[in-house]
Amino acid sequence: MLAIGTLMIFIRSGHPMLEMAKRILIYTMSSGDGHNMISKMLKENFEKYRPGCEVIILDYYKDYPSPIRSFIGEKFYRFTMGHAHWLYYIYYNVYRHDAPPKRYPIGMWYAHLGKYRRVLRTVDEFRPDFIIGTHMFHPIGLTNLKNRGKLDVPFYSIVTDFTVYPLSEFGLGVEKIITPCEELKDGLMKLGYREDQIACLGFPVRVERPAERPNRGKGRLSLMIMAGPGRIKTIDRDLMDLLEADLDIRIDVLNGKDERHRRKIDRMISKAAPRNTIIENHGFVDDATYFEIMNGCDIMVSKCGANTLSEAIKLGKVVITSPDLVGQELENLEYFTERIPIFRIDKKTEILDVLRENTFDDAFLDDYWARTDGIIPKEGYMRYVDFLYGPEEPRLSIFPYECPVTFI
Repeated sequence: MLAIGTLMIFIRSGHPMLEMAKRILIYTMSSGDGHNMISKMLKENFEKYRPGCEVIILDYYKDYPSPIRSFIGEKFYRFTMGHAHWLYYIYYNVYRHDAPPKRYPIGMWYAHLGKYRRVLRTVDEFRPDFIIGTHMFHPIGLTNLKNRGKLDVPFYSIVTDFTVYPLSEFGLGVEKIITPCEELKDGLMKLGYREDQIACLGFPVRVERPAERPNRGKGRLSLMIMAGPGRIKTIDRDLMDLLEADLDIRIDVLNGKDERHRRKIDRMISKAAPRNTIIENHGFVDDATYFEIMNGCDIMVSKCGANTLSEAIKLGKVVITSPDLVGQELENLEYFTERIPIFRIDKKTEILDVLRENTFDDAFLDDYWARTDGIIPKEGYMRYVDFLYGPEEPRLSIFPYECPVTFI
């Protein structure tokens, strides 16, 4: 009763702690995993380190039901990125040949058809202090509302890859567009953004690198292979040949929610029956286990989604990937290739070839560890929280995963 009474006094007196609390609306899209992950982590960190704030996340096509557009944005997107590169290439590149901002393709008109009234209803009911969009569609729609005089709430856009998207110029109404690197500033200014609209805060990564490189002096090289729905096309061939070669290495395979592929890998392991290679085949794992496995590996085999790639680089992991990429994933690869060695596999070159042709000893891994330090700045999410909400002292480290565990 005393606590309730004290709270009521705070409310009636307009206590500063309560006045500081803000409402935050985050728009996301299930177009790949990165947008949802960044939205989720922003919500967690706002709520943890800015007590009293209220945050909601809305999927643009699921909370405002749009089955066809949701299918295009999620299932069709994943299919084209994984199996129909030529189709995604057309979508991604066709708009780059025209001078912005003279184009407004019919796709963008359809993307927002019927959404404006629902967005305004949400804003009227929730009354956010500011809005964040973690996909380029959101600032486009909000800019349209702002230009029509329908919206006066500040809104921000977060660039979730190391590239400027072809359609980004339609979000010019943002308060700030937040980028993962300085290199995007010139491209954004050519699209029409003012320099004072651009904030380069680094990519927000969920994990912080440990003080020393894990596994140093352990002898056995350790690989983490991402083999889920967005896996590299040749990964089954590469895994089978690795198992048959039976090297003195450790392999952790992550299949995510693809149980069918997990069972396929189990059959491959049973058939090869390696004696020297230690292999563990995982299905879906929680975040803590994921980072434990990542921290325990020396080499990570994955495609080039910005989240996964940034986490690997932040932890100093050698990256093996496939150049069979399009759009933002290819540009993510090109960005990092200019800074550190990234090893590539294709139809002719396998993971086994990379391991045999290179010496991944402690000297090489120590050098790689040093060269990756600082490419992804520290305390990414805290910088985002401070920038968007305002700094507040004292505070703790925001990172839930300090990665203290290593495999032996």
